[in-house]
Amino acid sequence: MRQYATIVIAAIMSALNVFGGITLPKVISDSVVLQRNRPITIWGASSAGAAISVAIVDDATGVIVRSGKTAAGADGRWKLKLEAMEASFKKHRITVSGDGSDITVKDVLVGEVWFTSGQSNMQLELQYIIGGKEMLARATNANIRIFYQSSVDKQWYTNVSFEPCDDVSRGYWAPANAGSNVAYCSGIAYTFALALFNALNRNAEIPVAVMNSAVGATGVMAWMSRAKAQSLPELAAKLPAKWNEGTWGQWYKPWNQATALFNHKVAPFTDFAVRGFLWTQGENDAGFGEAGAAFYRTALAALIDDWRTQWNDTAAPFIFSQLHAYDNNGTMTEDKFENWAYMREAQLEISARVSNTAAVAIHDVDLVWDQGAFGSKSPVHPLTKKPVGERMALAARAIAYGEQIEYCGPVFDRMKIDGGRILLKFTHRGNGLMNRDGGTAVTGFAICGSDRVFLPAAAIINGAVVEVSNPGITAPVAVTYGFTSMNNCANLFSTDGLPAVPFRTDRVKSQFMKGCAAGKKPDAADMNKNVVTTFVASGVWQNSAAVTYEGKPTVMTKKKGSSAKGVLSVASGSYKISYFMAVSGAPYDDNAVRIDVKHNGKTDTTTLDCSRAPGGWTDVGVFDFAGTGEECVIITRTSPDSETVATRAIAVRAAAQ
Repeated sequence: MRQYATIVIAAIMSALNVFGGITLPKVISDSVVLQRNRPITIWGASSAGAAISVAIVDDATGVIVRSGKTAAGADGRWKLKLEAMEASFKKHRITVSGDGSDITVKDVLVGEVWFTSGQSNMQLELQYIIGGKEMLARATNANIRIFYQSSVDKQWYTNVSFEPCDDVSRGYWAPANAGSNVAYCSGIAYTFALALFNALNRNAEIPVAVMNSAVGATGVMAWMSRAKAQSLPELAAKLPAKWNEGTWGQWYKPWNQATALFNHKVAPFTDFAVRGFLWTQGENDAGFGEAGAAFYRTALAALIDDWRTQWNDTAAPFIFSQLHAYDNNGTMTEDKFENWAYMREAQLEISARVSNTAAVAIHDVDLVWDQGAFGSKSPVHPLTKKPVGERMALAARAIAYGEQIEYCGPVFDRMKIDGGRILLKFTHRGNGLMNRDGGTAVTGFAICGSDRVFLPAAAIINGAVVEVSNPGITAPVAVTYGFTSMNNCANLFSTDGLPAVPFRTDRVKSQFMKGCAAGKKPDAADMNKNVVTTFVASGVWQNSAAVTYEGKPTVMTKKKGSSAKGVLSVASGSYKISYFMAVSGAPYDDNAVRIDVKHNGKTDTTTLDCSRAPGGWTDVGVFDFAGTGEECVIITRTSPDSETVATRAIAVRAAAQ
């Protein structure tokens, strides 16, 4: 355990500069961009009591435009503030003198600085994103700049700390005037900076800089201060009981522990003025259902307040992206289908509750993730980042710079039940509503009656209203839109080209429709004619990647007696019940399932021989249904236990006769 303590002590001793001479933090170094119209803080370390002089000099004229003096404290630290400066492309230099040494920081600009943070999707480098190589080839703008952080080595302890640090392990500024300078920049951060620069510089000279501080697979609590975490009961309960070397060394994934990243990758910059913050995170906190989303509402709001307090700017803009569409490469289990939807809902509510914030919807972006050299090649890392950065820039232009532009897609406002339809109205609809292709038929909606079972809905844009219905639901009560983890088929947009934010109209526990998650686009002309049930499984059932149904993994069991129940929410009438058989490999004599159809107050049972069929839909029979919402189909494995045979079933459908 001693190595961790040694590293921390070494860092502190370096910061205090016990050997004399001036040192500056790495953020105040060549090619730095200072935030315009904010007091400029310069700080560092020297011998105790040393007299320090600081000046900012215009390179072209040699004129000193700002200057000040201070003295180091007993611990060697010193800090002074200089008057704010206006933005321009003029180059300056910062000179620091005292304690027997002189330091000159060259190529200094004054402009707009944004601190960007989060986990791996914010960390994902420009060189790997879709269109990134083309942007690298066109990178010739020295007035866009990036502050890089990197570890001394790959060990976790270079990115974490017990206590707040004075400086990062390693960091430097780079102008975006060559592909090699920006290849390792966050793809989101760079596309944000480029879009913002182009918007701000129509009639002005305003450099733009991004400071990226992101680490993959990290939770929200890793990025807030210990003081903030301790101030909130929901968060304090998650802190280690002790804060010492022994506890630290025993932590699992230390880089993801409460406050660990704040101390090393945020605290060193809080004296450096910025315009605002960009945040892309939540994947790591999204696996805990509604309870996890409730915690995130508290935690992210606390982090926003914490960072604003740390930077002494209570109104600093905070722009964050919602989670993208995700189905874990087709292996998302049924109990997880809504987890990312709950998180998106929490993110939207934070933006509505906390001033000067915006939640940017990105569920519609292209989900290409398995190309290029990006190491992890995971569906949690879609490589389409350009629209994410550009939408964040839109939000920044509205919130931080007061532009009268629409920066958000349609947001659900209110609903009205009109017979068998639900009429929906939206804010942020810009000049109108449309689907992704400019038409009026919209997908991604689901509707339910009092039984709380959602079915795919036909949705049509009628002026400022979206009309949602399903022929089998005559008395609808609620609607969802894109309310599932894999929701990229939700295609409602504003005419400004911004996607509608996913939502549900109420919070009553419901059986959510998973058609969108399966990549299915509900056909309005076929509503209620092809109903795919959602099963609640009992016994030993598990996902199988061996055989798929409509591109999704099936459910399988090797245990006799295991069953799966699916409610058929249909209107009264006659329906043909069909079972989807998924059989692979050699035929087996004992592969059988029992289908129990509970309908119209009775149960009919059929046993299917699945041993030699090639798979696909098999008709069970035609049955009369009363449409009570209590009728169901139960699939049960009746063959003996086997290590080599698995009855696979994921769907039963009812076709109206």
